[in-house]
Amino acid sequence: MKGTGVGRALGLAAIAVGWAGYAGASDLPLVAPVQYVRVCNAYGKGFFYIPGTQTCLQVSGLARMDVDYTQPFTRGSDAFGFRTRGVVNFDVRTQTEYGTVRAYIRLQSDFSANNAMHSNPTSGPAGVAAAGQVPNQVYVQSAYVQFGGLTAGLAQSFYDYIPFGFYLASLAGDQNSLLVAYSAAFGNGITASIAAEDAHYREQFAGPGPLIAYAGTAMPDIVAALAVKQGWGSAQLSAAVRQLRDLAPAVRTGYGWGVQAGLSINLPMLARGDSIYFIGAYAQGALSYLGGTTGVEGTAGPLGPWKGVFGFSDAYLDAAGTGLDQTRGFQLTGALRHYWTPTLRSALGVIYLAIDGQGIAHDFSQLTVAGNLVWSPVPDLDLGLEVFNEALLHHAAGVIPPATHTAVWGSIARLERRF
Repeated sequence: MKGTGVGRALGLAAIAVGWAGYAGASDLPLVAPVQYVRVCNAYGKGFFYIPGTQTCLQVSGLARMDVDYTQPFTRGSDAFGFRTRGVVNFDVRTQTEYGTVRAYIRLQSDFSANNAMHSNPTSGPAGVAAAGQVPNQVYVQSAYVQFGGLTAGLAQSFYDYIPFGFYLASLAGDQNSLLVAYSAAFGNGITASIAAEDAHYREQFAGPGPLIAYAGTAMPDIVAALAVKQGWGSAQLSAAVRQLRDLAPAVRTGYGWGVQAGLSINLPMLARGDSIYFIGAYAQGALSYLGGTTGVEGTAGPLGPWKGVFGFSDAYLDAAGTGLDQTRGFQLTGALRHYWTPTLRSALGVIYLAIDGQGIAHDFSQLTVAGNLVWSPVPDLDLGLEVFNEALLHHAAGVIPPATHTAVWGSIARLERRF
Protein backbone atom coordinates (compact mmCIF):
# COMPACT_ATOMS: atom_id res chain seq x y z
CA MET A 1 0.00 0.00 0.00
CA LYS A 2 2.85 2.31 0.91
CA GLY A 3 4.51 1.74 -2.45
CA THR A 4 1.29 2.43 -4.25
CA GLY A 5 0.92 5.78 -2.49
CA VAL A 6 4.47 6.78 -3.45
CA GLY A 7 3.78 5.87 -7.07
CA ARG A 8 0.62 7.93 -7.07
CA ALA A 9 2.51 10.89 -5.63
CA LEU A 10 5.22 10.64 -8.26
CA GLY A 11 2.62 10.40 -11.01
CA LEU A 12 0.78 13.46 -9.78
CA ALA A 13 4.08 15.35 -9.57
CA ALA A 14 4.94 14.41 -13.13
CA ILE A 15 1.52 15.55 -14.36
CA ALA A 16 1.94 18.86 -12.52
CA VAL A 17 5.38 19.47 -14.03
CA GLY A 18 4.12 18.62 -17.50
CA TRP A 19 1.16 20.92 -17.11
CA ALA A 20 3.41 23.71 -15.93
CA GLY A 21 5.67 23.18 -18.96
CA TYR A 22 2.70 23.19 -21.29
CA ALA A 23 1.38 26.40 -19.77
CA GLY A 24 4.82 28.03 -20.11
CA ALA A 25 5.12 27.02 -23.77
CA SER A 26 1.75 28.54 -24.55
CA ASP A 27 3.01 31.87 -23.26
CA LEU A 28 5.95 31.98 -25.71
CA PRO A 29 5.59 34.30 -28.77
CA LEU A 30 4.82 32.57 -32.05
CA VAL A 31 7.55 32.75 -34.74
CA ALA A 32 6.27 33.90 -38.12
CA PRO A 33 6.93 31.45 -40.94
CA VAL A 34 9.85 32.29 -43.21
CA GLN A 35 8.78 33.88 -46.54
CA TYR A 36 11.09 32.73 -49.29
CA VAL A 37 11.50 34.72 -52.51
CA ARG A 38 9.18 33.34 -55.15
CA VAL A 39 9.71 33.48 -58.90
CA CYS A 40 7.21 35.61 -60.81
CA ASN A 41 6.55 34.13 -64.25
CA ALA A 42 3.89 36.61 -65.35
CA TYR A 43 6.24 39.16 -66.99
CA GLY A 44 9.19 37.19 -68.32
CA LYS A 45 12.61 36.18 -67.01
CA GLY A 46 14.21 37.61 -63.89
CA PHE A 47 11.08 38.75 -62.04
CA PHE A 48 10.41 37.74 -58.44
CA TYR A 49 7.75 38.60 -55.89
CA ILE A 50 8.73 41.18 -53.31
CA PRO A 51 8.23 39.22 -50.03
CA GLY A 52 4.89 39.91 -48.42
CA THR A 53 3.38 41.45 -51.57
CA GLN A 54 1.90 40.52 -54.92
CA THR A 55 4.28 42.93 -56.66
CA CYS A 56 6.95 41.60 -59.04
CA LEU A 57 10.42 43.12 -59.33
CA GLN A 58 13.20 42.69 -61.88
CA VAL A 59 16.68 44.11 -61.29
CA SER A 60 18.95 44.29 -64.34
CA GLY A 61 21.75 46.40 -65.75
CA LEU A 62 25.15 46.40 -67.39
CA ALA A 63 28.80 47.35 -67.02
CA ARG A 64 30.61 48.58 -70.12
CA MET A 65 34.08 49.74 -71.15
CA ASP A 66 34.74 51.54 -74.45
CA VAL A 67 38.11 52.34 -76.00
CA ASP A 68 37.77 54.80 -78.86
CA TYR A 69 40.21 55.76 -81.61
CA THR A 70 39.49 58.73 -83.85
CA GLN A 71 41.73 59.91 -86.67
CA PRO A 72 43.50 63.02 -85.24
CA PHE A 73 43.98 66.08 -87.44
CA THR A 74 45.73 68.43 -85.02
CA ARG A 75 48.29 67.91 -82.29
CA GLY A 76 45.72 69.03 -79.76
CA SER A 77 43.17 66.38 -80.79
CA ASP A 78 42.90 63.19 -78.77
CA ALA A 79 43.43 60.04 -80.80
CA PHE A 80 42.26 57.72 -78.01
CA GLY A 81 39.44 58.04 -75.54
CA PHE A 82 38.31 55.81 -72.66
CA ARG A 83 34.87 55.55 -71.19
CA THR A 84 33.07 53.29 -68.75
CA ARG A 85 29.36 53.08 -68.09
CA GLY A 86 27.30 51.49 -65.33
CA VAL A 87 23.53 50.97 -65.51
CA VAL A 88 21.00 49.59 -63.03
CA ASN A 89 17.34 49.06 -64.01
CA PHE A 90 14.39 48.51 -61.68
CA ASP A 91 11.20 47.19 -63.27
CA VAL A 92 8.27 46.88 -60.82
CA ARG A 93 4.89 45.48 -61.88
CA THR A 94 1.64 44.63 -60.11
CA GLN A 95 -1.42 42.99 -61.61
CA THR A 96 -4.64 44.78 -60.57
CA GLU A 97 -8.30 44.64 -61.51
CA TYR A 98 -7.57 47.59 -63.84
CA GLY A 99 -4.61 45.93 -65.51
CA THR A 100 -0.85 46.02 -64.92
CA VAL A 101 0.65 48.91 -62.96
CA ARG A 102 4.32 49.40 -63.80
CA ALA A 103 7.13 51.62 -62.55
CA TYR A 104 10.49 51.67 -64.33
CA ILE A 105 13.71 53.42 -63.26
CA ARG A 106 17.05 53.38 -65.07
CA LEU A 107 20.04 54.81 -63.21
CA GLN A 108 23.18 55.44 -65.24
CA SER A 109 26.70 56.66 -64.56
CA ASP A 110 29.49 57.45 -67.02
CA PHE A 111 33.17 58.13 -66.52
CA SER A 112 35.06 59.55 -69.50
CA ALA A 113 38.62 60.81 -69.68
CA ASN A 114 37.77 63.24 -72.49
CA ASN A 115 34.95 64.23 -74.82
CA ALA A 116 36.07 62.23 -77.84
CA MET A 117 33.83 59.25 -77.21
CA HIS A 118 31.38 58.34 -79.95
CA SER A 119 29.19 55.97 -78.02
CA ASN A 120 25.78 57.59 -77.78
CA PRO A 121 25.68 59.58 -74.52
CA THR A 122 22.56 60.02 -72.48
CA SER A 123 19.52 61.06 -74.41
CA GLY A 124 18.11 64.15 -72.83
CA PRO A 125 18.52 67.89 -72.51
CA ALA A 126 21.92 69.51 -72.79
CA GLY A 127 22.48 69.50 -69.05
CA VAL A 128 21.83 65.77 -68.83
CA ALA A 129 23.81 64.87 -71.95
CA ALA A 130 26.83 66.62 -70.47
CA ALA A 131 26.73 64.15 -67.60
CA GLY A 132 28.52 61.69 -69.87
CA GLN A 133 31.65 63.80 -69.46
CA VAL A 134 31.46 64.27 -65.67
CA PRO A 135 33.35 61.62 -63.67
CA ASN A 136 31.17 59.37 -61.51
CA GLN A 137 27.98 61.38 -61.93
CA VAL A 138 24.89 59.23 -61.46
CA TYR A 139 21.77 60.44 -63.23
CA VAL A 140 18.26 59.21 -63.97
CA GLN A 141 18.14 58.14 -67.59
CA SER A 142 14.53 56.89 -67.38
CA ALA A 143 11.81 57.06 -64.73
CA TYR A 144 8.19 56.51 -65.65
CA VAL A 145 4.89 54.96 -64.56
CA GLN A 146 2.57 52.94 -66.80
CA PHE A 147 -1.05 52.19 -65.99
CA GLY A 148 -3.22 50.69 -68.65
CA GLY A 149 -2.35 52.59 -71.81
CA LEU A 150 -0.96 55.61 -69.93
CA THR A 151 2.80 56.36 -69.75
CA ALA A 152 4.05 59.33 -67.72
CA GLY A 153 7.60 60.34 -66.82
CA LEU A 154 11.04 60.38 -68.43
CA ALA A 155 10.95 57.81 -71.23
CA GLN A 156 11.95 57.10 -74.83
CA SER A 157 10.19 59.44 -77.22
CA PHE A 158 7.20 57.80 -78.87
CA TYR A 159 8.49 59.21 -82.17
CA ASP A 160 11.58 56.99 -82.15
CA TYR A 161 12.01 53.68 -83.96
CA ILE A 162 15.18 51.72 -83.18
CA PRO A 163 15.23 48.02 -84.16
CA PHE A 164 18.93 47.77 -83.16
CA GLY A 165 21.75 50.24 -82.71
CA PHE A 166 25.46 50.76 -83.20
CA TYR A 167 28.33 51.76 -80.95
CA LEU A 168 28.73 55.03 -82.85
CA ALA A 169 25.09 55.89 -82.19
CA SER A 170 21.67 54.71 -83.19
CA LEU A 171 21.38 55.68 -86.83
CA ALA A 172 17.95 57.23 -86.24
CA GLY A 173 16.09 59.35 -83.70
CA ASP A 174 17.09 58.40 -80.16
CA GLN A 175 15.74 60.80 -77.54
CA ASN A 176 14.50 60.43 -73.98
CA SER A 177 11.95 63.04 -73.01
CA LEU A 178 9.65 64.05 -70.19
CA LEU A 179 6.27 63.06 -71.54
CA VAL A 180 2.69 61.98 -70.98
CA ALA A 181 1.36 59.49 -73.53
CA TYR A 182 -1.52 57.15 -74.17
CA SER A 183 -1.28 53.97 -76.26
CA ALA A 184 -4.15 51.83 -77.52
CA ALA A 185 -3.71 48.20 -78.59
CA PHE A 186 -5.94 46.89 -81.38
CA GLY A 187 -4.75 43.28 -81.47
CA ASN A 188 -2.47 41.49 -83.94
CA GLY A 189 0.45 43.59 -82.67
CA ILE A 190 -1.04 46.92 -83.81
CA THR A 191 -0.80 49.93 -81.47
CA ALA A 192 -1.48 53.65 -81.79
CA SER A 193 0.03 56.28 -79.48
CA ILE A 194 -0.26 59.99 -78.88
CA ALA A 195 2.08 61.89 -76.58
CA ALA A 196 2.77 65.37 -75.22
CA GLU A 197 6.56 65.67 -74.87
CA ASP A 198 8.73 68.39 -73.34
CA ALA A 199 9.76 70.80 -76.08
CA HIS A 200 13.11 71.78 -74.51
CA TYR A 201 14.61 68.40 -75.38
CA ARG A 202 14.21 69.14 -79.10
CA GLU A 203 15.33 72.76 -79.48
CA GLN A 204 18.07 73.38 -82.04
CA PHE A 205 19.63 76.83 -82.27
CA ALA A 206 23.27 77.35 -83.23
CA GLY A 207 25.24 78.86 -86.08
CA PRO A 208 25.35 82.04 -88.17
CA GLY A 209 22.50 84.39 -88.99
CA PRO A 210 19.58 85.75 -86.98
CA LEU A 211 18.64 82.56 -85.11
CA ILE A 212 15.32 81.98 -83.44
CA ALA A 213 15.60 82.96 -79.78
CA TYR A 214 13.29 80.45 -78.15
CA ALA A 215 10.82 81.98 -75.74
CA GLY A 216 9.34 80.08 -72.81
CA THR A 217 7.44 76.94 -73.68
CA ALA A 218 3.78 77.62 -74.44
CA MET A 219 3.04 74.23 -76.03
CA PRO A 220 4.60 70.77 -75.72
CA ASP A 221 5.66 68.79 -78.76
CA ILE A 222 2.77 66.64 -79.93
CA VAL A 223 3.82 63.19 -81.16
CA ALA A 224 1.65 60.49 -82.75
CA ALA A 225 2.71 57.00 -83.85
CA LEU A 226 1.10 53.98 -85.47
CA ALA A 227 3.07 50.74 -85.06
CA VAL A 228 2.78 47.05 -85.87
CA LYS A 229 4.92 44.19 -84.54
CA GLN A 230 4.40 40.64 -85.78
CA GLY A 231 6.37 37.52 -86.60
CA TRP A 232 7.73 38.93 -89.86
CA GLY A 233 9.14 42.05 -88.19
CA SER A 234 7.82 45.51 -87.35
CA ALA A 235 6.92 48.88 -88.84
CA GLN A 236 6.13 52.33 -87.51
CA LEU A 237 4.85 55.62 -88.88
CA SER A 238 5.33 58.61 -86.57
CA ALA A 239 4.83 62.36 -86.77
CA ALA A 240 5.52 65.35 -84.53
CA VAL A 241 4.51 69.01 -84.37
CA ARG A 242 6.39 71.63 -82.35
CA GLN A 243 5.85 75.33 -81.71
CA LEU A 244 8.43 77.87 -82.92
CA ARG A 245 7.93 80.85 -80.60
CA ASP A 246 10.51 83.62 -80.58
CA LEU A 247 11.34 85.73 -77.55
CA ALA A 248 10.47 88.91 -79.49
CA PRO A 249 6.67 89.52 -79.50
CA ALA A 250 6.89 91.06 -83.00
CA VAL A 251 7.98 87.73 -84.54
CA ARG A 252 5.06 85.60 -85.65
CA THR A 253 4.85 82.17 -84.00
CA GLY A 254 5.37 79.27 -86.37
CA TYR A 255 5.06 75.48 -86.20
CA GLY A 256 7.70 72.96 -87.20
CA TRP A 257 7.05 69.31 -87.88
CA GLY A 258 8.67 65.99 -88.64
CA VAL A 259 7.58 62.64 -90.06
CA GLN A 260 9.33 59.28 -89.97
CA ALA A 261 8.65 55.83 -91.41
CA GLY A 262 10.51 52.70 -90.33
CA LEU A 263 10.39 49.07 -91.45
CA SER A 264 12.23 46.07 -89.97
CA ILE A 265 12.12 42.62 -91.60
CA ASN A 266 13.31 39.40 -89.93
CA LEU A 267 15.52 37.20 -92.10
CA PRO A 268 15.48 33.73 -90.51
CA MET A 269 16.18 32.20 -93.92
CA LEU A 270 19.74 33.59 -93.58
CA ALA A 271 20.30 32.86 -89.90
CA ARG A 272 18.37 32.98 -86.66
CA GLY A 273 18.33 36.57 -85.37
CA ASP A 274 19.10 38.19 -88.74
CA SER A 275 17.15 41.30 -89.69
CA ILE A 276 17.27 44.37 -91.90
CA TYR A 277 15.67 47.75 -91.37
CA PHE A 278 15.08 51.00 -93.24
CA ILE A 279 14.16 54.43 -91.89
CA GLY A 280 13.28 57.62 -93.70
CA ALA A 281 12.58 60.96 -92.03
CA TYR A 282 11.79 64.51 -93.12
CA ALA A 283 11.68 67.56 -90.85
CA GLN A 284 10.96 71.24 -91.24
CA GLY A 285 11.59 73.57 -88.31
CA ALA A 286 12.21 70.53 -86.10
CA LEU A 287 15.68 69.25 -86.95
CA SER A 288 16.13 66.95 -83.96
CA TYR A 289 13.46 64.67 -85.41
CA LEU A 290 15.92 63.73 -88.16
CA GLY A 291 18.13 61.79 -85.77
CA GLY A 292 21.69 61.29 -86.99
CA THR A 293 25.04 60.46 -85.45
CA THR A 294 26.85 61.60 -82.36
CA GLY A 295 29.63 63.47 -84.13
CA VAL A 296 33.39 63.82 -83.83
CA GLU A 297 36.12 66.23 -82.76
CA GLY A 298 34.15 67.57 -79.82
CA THR A 299 31.21 68.72 -81.97
CA ALA A 300 28.75 66.06 -80.89
CA GLY A 301 25.15 66.69 -81.83
CA PRO A 302 22.15 65.01 -83.43
CA LEU A 303 23.08 66.41 -86.86
CA GLY A 304 26.54 64.94 -87.11
CA PRO A 305 30.15 66.07 -86.73
CA TRP A 306 29.87 69.29 -88.75
CA LYS A 307 27.00 70.82 -86.82
CA GLY A 308 29.39 72.45 -84.36
CA VAL A 309 31.25 74.21 -87.20
CA PHE A 310 28.43 75.07 -89.58
CA GLY A 311 25.69 75.51 -87.01
CA PHE A 312 22.01 74.84 -87.61
CA SER A 313 18.88 76.27 -86.14
CA ASP A 314 15.29 75.10 -86.39
CA ALA A 315 14.40 78.51 -87.82
CA TYR A 316 15.86 81.91 -88.68
CA LEU A 317 14.31 85.38 -88.69
CA ASP A 318 13.25 86.47 -92.15
CA ALA A 319 14.50 89.65 -93.83
CA ALA A 320 11.73 91.74 -92.30
CA GLY A 321 12.44 90.36 -88.83
CA THR A 322 8.77 89.52 -88.25
CA GLY A 323 8.58 85.91 -89.45
CA LEU A 324 10.56 82.67 -89.31
CA ASP A 325 12.19 80.78 -92.17
CA GLN A 326 12.29 77.10 -91.22
CA THR A 327 15.31 74.87 -91.88
CA ARG A 328 14.52 71.67 -93.77
CA GLY A 329 16.25 68.33 -93.95
CA PHE A 330 15.87 64.60 -94.48
CA GLN A 331 17.69 61.39 -93.63
CA LEU A 332 17.69 57.85 -95.03
CA THR A 333 19.00 54.93 -93.02
CA GLY A 334 19.57 51.26 -93.79
CA ALA A 335 21.06 48.61 -91.50
CA LEU A 336 21.61 44.84 -91.62
CA ARG A 337 22.41 42.46 -88.76
CA HIS A 338 23.74 38.95 -89.45
CA TYR A 339 24.64 36.05 -87.10
CA TRP A 340 27.61 34.13 -88.51
CA THR A 341 27.24 31.67 -85.63
CA PRO A 342 24.98 31.76 -82.55
CA THR A 343 27.78 33.60 -80.71
CA LEU A 344 29.25 35.76 -83.51
CA ARG A 345 27.30 38.55 -85.21
CA SER A 346 27.85 41.64 -87.37
CA ALA A 347 25.93 44.80 -88.13
CA LEU A 348 26.38 47.23 -91.02
CA GLY A 349 24.60 50.57 -91.18
CA VAL A 350 24.50 53.51 -93.59
CA ILE A 351 22.88 56.90 -93.03
CA TYR A 352 22.54 59.80 -95.46
CA LEU A 353 21.68 63.18 -93.97
CA ALA A 354 21.03 66.42 -95.87
CA ILE A 355 20.22 69.90 -94.53
CA ASP A 356 18.84 72.93 -96.41
CA GLY A 357 19.67 76.06 -94.39
CA GLN A 358 17.37 78.32 -96.44
CA GLY A 359 20.35 80.35 -97.66
CA ILE A 360 21.25 81.46 -94.13
CA ALA A 361 23.01 78.43 -92.66
CA HIS A 362 25.44 76.15 -94.46
CA ASP A 363 23.68 73.64 -96.69
CA PHE A 364 25.39 70.28 -96.49
CA SER A 365 25.02 66.54 -96.85
CA GLN A 366 26.76 63.79 -94.94
CA LEU A 367 27.23 60.03 -95.33
CA THR A 368 27.98 57.85 -92.31
CA VAL A 369 28.93 54.17 -92.53
CA ALA A 370 29.43 51.96 -89.47
CA GLY A 371 30.13 48.23 -89.20
CA ASN A 372 30.92 45.98 -86.27
CA LEU A 373 31.80 42.43 -85.28
CA VAL A 374 30.61 41.20 -81.87
CA TRP A 375 31.51 37.94 -80.11
CA SER A 376 29.39 36.65 -77.23
CA PRO A 377 31.28 33.62 -75.84
CA VAL A 378 28.76 33.32 -72.99
CA PRO A 379 25.26 34.76 -72.63
CA ASP A 380 25.09 38.50 -71.87
CA LEU A 381 28.79 39.10 -72.49
CA ASP A 382 29.87 41.04 -75.62
CA LEU A 383 33.34 41.70 -76.98
CA GLY A 384 33.06 43.89 -80.04
CA LEU A 385 34.87 46.17 -82.46
CA GLU A 386 33.17 48.78 -84.61
CA VAL A 387 34.73 50.80 -87.44
CA PHE A 388 33.08 53.92 -88.86
CA ASN A 389 33.55 56.71 -91.38
CA GLU A 390 31.76 60.05 -91.45
CA ALA A 391 32.11 61.91 -94.75
CA LEU A 392 31.06 65.40 -95.77
CA LEU A 393 29.66 65.04 -99.30
CA HIS A 394 28.42 68.54 -100.04
CA HIS A 395 28.94 71.96 -98.54
CA ALA A 396 27.39 74.97 -100.25
CA ALA A 397 28.82 77.77 -98.13
CA GLY A 398 32.29 78.02 -99.63
CA VAL A 399 35.59 77.10 -98.03
CA ILE A 400 35.39 74.62 -95.18
CA PRO A 401 37.10 75.94 -92.04
CA PRO A 402 40.60 74.43 -91.52
CA ALA A 403 39.55 72.76 -88.26
CA THR A 404 36.95 70.73 -90.13
CA HIS A 405 37.73 67.73 -92.33
CA THR A 406 35.70 66.14 -95.07
CA ALA A 407 36.18 62.58 -93.80
CA VAL A 408 36.79 61.09 -90.38
CA TRP A 409 37.73 57.48 -89.65
CA GLY A 410 37.51 55.87 -86.26
CA SER A 411 36.88 52.70 -84.27
CA ILE A 412 35.35 51.69 -80.94
CA ALA A 413 36.28 48.55 -78.99
CA ARG A 414 33.73 47.50 -76.37
CA LEU A 415 33.52 45.01 -73.52
CA GLU A 416 30.03 44.76 -72.01
CA ARG A 417 28.47 42.51 -69.39
CA ARG A 418 24.69 42.58 -68.89
CA PHE A 419 22.74 41.01 -66.06
